Amino acid sequence: MDQEDTDYLTDKLKGNYEGLGIAVIKNAKKEIIILNVYDNTPASEVGLKNNDVIVEINGTKITENHSADDISKIIKENKSINMKVQRDSKTLEFNVEKKTVDYPVVGTQVFEKDDSKIGYLELTSFNATADKQVSSSLKKLESSGIDSLVIDLRGNTGGYLSMANSIASMFLKKGKIIYSLEGKTTHNTILDETSEERNYDIVVLIDSATASASEILASALKESYGAILVGTTSYGKGKVQQTSTLSDDTMIKYTTAKWFTPSGDNIDTIGLKPGIEVYLTKEYLLNPVSENDAQLMKAIEILSKKENTIQ
Repeated sequence: MDQEDTDYLTDKLKGNYEGLGIAVIKNAKKEIIILNVYDNTPASEVGLKNNDVIVEINGTKITENHSADDISKIIKENKSINMKVQRDSKTLEFNVEKKTVDYPVVGTQVFEKDDSKIGYLELTSFNATADKQVSSSLKKLESSGIDSLVIDLRGNTGGYLSMANSIASMFLKKGKIIYSLEGKTTHNTILDETSEERNYDIVVLIDSATASASEILASALKESYGAILVGTTSYGKGKVQQTSTLSDDTMIKYTTAKWFTPSGDNIDTIGLKPGIEVYLTKEYLLNPVSENDAQLMKAIEILSKKENTIQ
C-alpha cells in the first residue's frame, strides 16, 4: 500500500483521526449525502445532519461526476471546511474546523413492535476501540429494557481480529468456540474464556461487503450462540492478514493463516449464506431510511414474533 493508503488504514484502525465526524455516500440520484453525523464531533456541533445533500465544499460545486472519495479528499487536505448543503429545499452554509475525533464505529437505536423492544447495534469497523464502544452501547441498550438485538455488520470489511474475539466473548457462554486458525504448521481453536454472556435472541445483518472479522463474528454468533443471519451472502474472506510498515512509511499486508467457523468451515471465496435471504429495494437506495430497509424490517419482524430460544 502507498503512503496515502497506509495513513488511511492506520487512522481507521487506531480509533481516532483528524476530521469532521461525518460519513458520506453517493446515492442512486448521484447526490453526495451525509449518511451519518456522529455525536460530539465538529460536524454535530455546527448543526450538520444526516441526509444533508452536499452541494458545495470549499468553493467546489458538487456535480454527479464527484464521488464520496472526492469529498473525503477535500476534507483531508484542508483544516477549515466551508460546506453548503441542501436540506428540505433550503440551502444552508456551515463553517467547520477539523479536530481530532474518535473514529465512531457503533450506532444504536431501539425499535418497538408487537410488545417487543428490539435493540439495534450497527458496527462499521473493528478498530482498536470497537470492543469498548460495543460494550458501552450494549449496556445502554439493555438499560432501556430491550428483549432482543439486531447486530448490523453490513458494509463492515473487518479490522483487528482481536476485536472480533473480544466482541464475540460478550455474547457466548464460556468455553464456546469462536473460530479456529490454521497456519503452516499450527492449528489453534479459539474459545470464549470470559464469564460474560447474554441469552436474548439475535439477528445479524450481512451483505456482500461483510468481510473478514465481520464474518468471524457473524459465524460465531450463528454457530455458537444461535443467531439468525439475514441479508445476502457475505464477501468470503477466510484468511487472516498481518501488516508491516516499511522504512518509507508505506505498508505491506501478508496472509498468515486461514480461519474456520466453529463448525470447521472455511468460507474463503464462498461467504456466509444467510438463513433468510433479503435484498434491498430501489426505494431504499433512493431514500435510505429504516422504514425502507427491507433487511432491517425482516430482522425486526423475526424478533418481534419469536420467544427467547437461545440455549
